[in-house]
Amino acid sequence: PIAPDPRVEKEARTLNQAGNDVTLIGWDRTGKLPRRDKIQGISCIRLPIKAEYATGMLNLPQLLRWQWGLLIWLIIHRHEYDLIHACDFDTIIPALVCRAIWHKKVVYDIFDFYADHLRATPEWIKNAIRAVDLRCVSTADAVILADDSRWDQIRGSQPRRSTVIFNSPEDDQFTLQDGKSKYQTFTQRPQNSLLHIVYIGLLQLERGLFELIGVLRNHPRWSLALAGFGGDEAQILEQIQDIPNANWHGRISYLDALQLSSAADT
Repeated sequence: PIAPDPRVEKEARTLNQAGNDVTLIGWDRTGKLPRRDKIQGISCIRLPIKAEYATGMLNLPQLLRWQWGLLIWLIIHRHEYDLIHACDFDTIIPALVCRAIWHKKVVYDIFDFYADHLRATPEWIKNAIRAVDLRCVSTADAVILADDSRWDQIRGSQPRRSTVIFNSPEDDQFTLQDGKSKYQTFTQRPQNSLLHIVYIGLLQLERGLFELIGVLRNHPRWSLALAGFGGDEAQILEQIQDIPNANWHGRISYLDALQLSSAADT
């Protein structure tokens, strides 16, 4: 939903600073966010299509509605853009339709490889989605990966152009705004902690969080700061309720995420 999405926001800001006219389009799964917004001066449009996170094939009707809604928007506004920067599999197919019909340039930015994160989904469906995704990788004008470990995920495809862009913080992001931050107290590690771990991101089982919590139970002198949102949020919060060395911070801003991370050992 871009509320927030640090990688998307940094890419949009970089393109905008280079002289491009950028519009952000996001999927509001809650249906509660503003439909039109400004993010650091960049126009943001959200399509409100309610859906849950991490529900596998149960989310298919909502996913199809989102892709249809995105395609309709791209068709109606086709004279207003030249290039589509599609983030992840749930945006690439409408983008490639516009490429095929109106010859729009398409950059496919893969944050997470879709088939590897499906749950409660038969293996043959995962394989079919993987095949379609690899075809999309080969069809797009350029492909961006989040880190070097992702090359194995797109093995079998033939990208026209490809590169890796890390989701790295900008140098000035660690400067406190007005000398204050909600999480300024976390710029120092928690007292008596031998190892301070910080996780900020999507709260899903596939991220190894249950295993991390299990390790934390066996090491009471270690500490964990946890922030983010996702489909398994309730389960994860239930797991840490009785762990005094685990602290929950909910959904936080990008600046606060950097401040929280600055105190981490790992």
